[in-house]
Amino acid sequence: MEVYILRINCINLSPYAAGLPDLVKRRYLQKINLIGDVDPYSKDNKIKFSRDLSKLCNVTLMEIYNYFVTRVSFYTKDKMKAYKSLDAYNYFLSGFVHSIKYAHMNENILIIGKVSFLYY
Repeated sequence: MEVYILRINCINLSPYAAGLPDLVKRRYLQKINLIGDVDPYSKDNKIKFSRDLSKLCNVTLMEIYNYFVTRVSFYTKDKMKAYKSLDAYNYFLSGFVHSIKYAHMNENILIIGKVSFLYY
């Protein structure tokens, strides 16, 4: 079990993060703790993003599984086995995920993008 020390008093949270329910906000804080307590959605962050995705290494499904199931995530083994039914996978496959960019943060790579929804 990993232990996280959260220094929430020095984090400038975005309106999105500040409005999260307590349990979800705790998970969010654990994740941004891994990248130096910087909220990537805060307007005043100093993150230098790149859009050149060719510089990223290939990632296997097993590596994604290990990250999501064995690290800080609410995904379970059963959810990852059925990854094709996850909303995130289907949004990506359907072209709703765009404007992908990344930044090297500590020993991690932060990848963010925008998700467009189809309204009926």
